[in-house]
Amino acid sequence: MFIMKNLPKEILNYFATFTETRFNFRRLINYKWTNNELTLDLSFFPQFQLILLQKIKTGSLSPVIVKAGEYTISIKKDLFLLEIKKLLADQFNAAYLEKCIADEYSHVIEQNKIFIAGEDGELKLAEESAAGKDLLAQQKDLAQKEGVRIFNLAFRRQFEKTLNDLQDKIIDQKKAELNIEHVPASIFGVRNYVTQQFEQLKSIGRNYAGAENYIADVLKYFSDLIEDIVIYDLYYNFQKYSDFMRLGTLFIFFHMLERDNEAYPLCFVEIEYRTSTTEVTLSFPRTLMLLNTPAINYFKFNSVLTVPRAASIKTTKDHLGAMETFLQAQYGFQNPFILEPSFKFITHANENFPKIKNRIGLQIITNEDKKLLDYSELMTKLELVSVAQITIHCNI
Repeated sequence: MFIMKNLPKEILNYFATFTETRFNFRRLINYKWTNNELTLDLSFFPQFQLILLQKIKTGSLSPVIVKAGEYTISIKKDLFLLEIKKLLADQFNAAYLEKCIADEYSHVIEQNKIFIAGEDGELKLAEESAAGKDLLAQQKDLAQKEGVRIFNLAFRRQFEKTLNDLQDKIIDQKKAELNIEHVPASIFGVRNYVTQQFEQLKSIGRNYAGAENYIADVLKYFSDLIEDIVIYDLYYNFQKYSDFMRLGTLFIFFHMLERDNEAYPLCFVEIEYRTSTTEVTLSFPRTLMLLNTPAINYFKFNSVLTVPRAASIKTTKDHLGAMETFLQAQYGFQNPFILEPSFKFITHANENFPKIKNRIGLQIITNEDKKLLDYSELMTKLELVSVAQITIHCNI
C-alpha cells in the first residue's frame, strides 16, 4: 500500500530526471550564478551564512532580520593611523614640504623680472621701492600656498593608494581565510572619503605657520578624528543590491558546480526582501527548497542522481544528504560539505567533472522557468501527503 501511494511521486521524479539527462543534455534549467550585478555574494559574512544553513538543518524558514552594523568588516583606525604616521615621518615630512615651497618660490622668481641676484647670491629687488617690496611679499605668500597645495596633492595620491592597499589586503586575507573566490562589492567610497579628509587639510593650510607645525597639525587632525572605516556592512550591501531586485525573482543560492566558466548552485530557495531605515527582512514565500538535480546530472557522472529537484523544507536535509553522498561517491572523499559555509574546493582527475566550490549568495533570475516551480510545488505537496499518511499509519 505504501509503495502504491508513493508511485505518483516516483514516476514524476524519474520522468523529470530522465528527460533532463537522456533526451537533451543541453536543455538545462536557467538557474546559474551570473557573477555580475545580479549576484550578491554573502561570502564575507560567515555568521549570517550559518543562520541560513541552520534553517535548512532545522527545517524552519522563519524570516531573517539584518540590522545596520550587525555584520561588518572594517579597516581599523589604529592600523590606518600607523600608515599615515609612516607617510608623514618619511615620504611626506617637513623637509619635503619645505622643498615644495622652495621649488615653487624659485619658479616664481624665474618668471618675475623684478628680482635679481646680488654678488653674495642673495635675491634683491631690482628697484628698492614700496611697490617692489609689496610684490615680493605677495610672491612669497603665493609660493607658500602653492607649495602646500602641491604637497597636499602628492600626499593625497599616496593617502588614497594606502587606503586602497589596506582594503585589498583585508579582502585577500578574508579570501584566503574563508577559501573563497567571489566577494561582494565594497560599500566604501574611497574617493569620496579622501576628498572629505583633504578638504579639512585645506583649512589647516590656511593657518600655515611653518613646515614642522603644519605636519604636526595634520597628524593631530588624523589622530583625533579618524575612526574605523567600514568597508562592508551586510545591511548596506543589501541596500545597494536592492536596485536590481525589480529585474527578476530573488533566490539564495548554495554552493556551486563549476566548469568552463559556467556555475550552477547545488540548491536554492526563493526569498522576498523588505527594508526600512534600520533593518532588512528576508522572508521565504514558499516552504520548499529547489534541489539542482538537473545540473548535477547534466555533467554525466557515472550514475544518475534521482533525488527530487524540489522538497519541502522539512525533508530538505535528508535529500541534501543523499545528494552529498552521491557526489562523495563520484569524487572519492568523505568530508561533509553541502551544509557547511566553507570547504576546500573539490576536484576530480577527470577534467569533465565540474569543480565543487563553496559559495552562498543572492541571485536574481530574470527569466525564471515557471514550469519548474509548478513541478516543484506539485512534488512537495505529494511528498507532504506521503509523510502525513505514513504518520497516520504509524499512529494506527
